[in-house]
Amino acid sequence: MNNGWPSIEWHIYDFYLRPAGAYFGTKKALEPVHIQYSYDNRSIVAVNSTYLSVTNLQAKATVYDLNLGQRFSKQVTFDAAPDSTNNLFTIPDLKGLSTTYFLDLRMVNSSGVEVSSNFYWLSTKPDVLDWDRSKFYYTPDKAFADFTALADLAPAQVGVSGRLDEDGNGELAHITVENPSKQLAFFLRVRLVNENGGEEILPVLLQDSYFSLLPGERKEVTAKFEQSPRLKPVVEVEGWNVSRQSSRLGD
Repeated sequence: MNNGWPSIEWHIYDFYLRPAGAYFGTKKALEPVHIQYSYDNRSIVAVNSTYLSVTNLQAKATVYDLNLGQRFSKQVTFDAAPDSTNNLFTIPDLKGLSTTYFLDLRMVNSSGVEVSSNFYWLSTKPDVLDWDRSKFYYTPDKAFADFTALADLAPAQVGVSGRLDEDGNGELAHITVENPSKQLAFFLRVRLVNENGGEEILPVLLQDSYFSLLPGERKEVTAKFEQSPRLKPVVEVEGWNVSRQSSRLGD
């Protein structure tokens, strides 16, 4: 989990206990009740890893082109048996898509509360795997998907705010990130820094990071860290097409 040299394999956190992108990807993939996209056949699958039935779930998939034009949307209601996978439907072969496009997945329970979400950036040019050179932990590519259009994403603006609560022997930060712009705020990283010196506050138990927000969307995350009289916590958010924004917690 903590690799001994620079790598993206097995890199869940680093020497300083800084959670890496893979930490949040793994956390997302291991949700007890989870919605996902299958790269091999474009199917939308709901996974129930619990030993209880979950009834009256509602899943929705929306495909957007690079400029966030909606190209496909479908919604279904279903029941998930214990320890099951549920093949809900398949994204059709959509003609005229931009080379890079987006897929937004949402799943809510019978009360309308979101239980899982997933956001994918996809390409009409798929990866081609070199199976003849595959190893038990890695399969190289013969050709790569085309995501170069991500470099052309228009800038987006986000707002960030937060407050602090005491939680046992630590501090619990409640952070809100919102996207009031008309652009996708892509691949946002959340971190806490100390106002005195700007050093990142570590270790931290951060609920989520490296996520994207559609126009008008907001997300709330928590972060738990150790108390210290020398800390004046500031939350910072920046992304692929978002310049760094910060807010002192409690301001």
